[in-house]
Amino acid sequence: MRRRTVFLFPHLDDAALSCGGLICSQALSGRPVLVVTIFADLPPLSALSPLAAGLHERWGNPWNPVGMRRQEDETAMRLLGADCLHLGYLDAIYRAGGDSLLYVADEELFGAPRPSEAGLVAQIASDVASIHAAEGTTLFAPLAAGNHVDHQSVRDAALALENSSGSVVFYEDYPYVERPGDLTKALHTITPRAWKAKVQPLSEECLQTKVKTIAAYHSQQAPCSTARR
Repeated sequence: MRRRTVFLFPHLDDAALSCGGLICSQALSGRPVLVVTIFADLPPLSALSPLAAGLHERWGNPWNPVGMRRQEDETAMRLLGADCLHLGYLDAIYRAGGDSLLYVADEELFGAPRPSEAGLVAQIASDVASIHAAEGTTLFAPLAAGNHVDHQSVRDAALALENSSGSVVFYEDYPYVERPGDLTKALHTITPRAWKAKVQPLSEECLQTKVKTIAAYHSQQAPCSTARR
C-alpha cells in the first residue's frame, strides 16, 4: 500500500492558500493526497448575522454560497491532483447555540471558542481518526496562526491525534502568518514542543499550479472582497 498524505483545512480555499504548492508536489511524486475541509456543511440561510450576510455580499450574493464554494474547491483540487472531502461541520459564521448565533462579529472569530462548543474538537478528532487511521499516513494540520476559532479547533483535533498511527505536521496558516507576531503567538500557544521548521521548496510547475488553483476560487476575488476568514 502506498503511503498517503492527508491535509486538514478549516475552510474552503485554505488548501490553496496555505499548502497549494506542497499538495501539488506530493501529488506529482505519486503519493496519494486527500484534502479534508472540516467546516464545509451547507448552512441554513433563513437567519444570517450581519457578519455572514456581509460575506455573502462580497461573494456576489449567490443563492447557495457554500455550495458554490464547494464546487470551486473541487475544481481547485483537480488542478492540484488531489482528492477532496468536505465534512459536515458549519463554518463559525453560521453556528448557533440554542436560538442564538455564536459568532456575530469579526473580532469574535479570532478569540476564544464558545464554551458551548467544548465537544467540537473531540468530534472532529474522531472523524479525522477514521480517515487517517492507515499506518504510514502523514497528517498536515494548521498551526492556527491568526487565532481563528475554526483553525484552533482543527489544530487541537490534530494535537489529540498525535499519538495515533502516522505523523502530524503543522503548516503556517496563510494569509494570517504574514501579520507580525501571529506565527510566534501560535507557536507559543502549544509549547513546550521541540519544533523543527522545514522549508518546502517549490518547482516552477507547482508554483504556477498554486497560482492557478487560488484563481479557481472566483467568489473570493470579488473587487470589494477585503476580509479573509
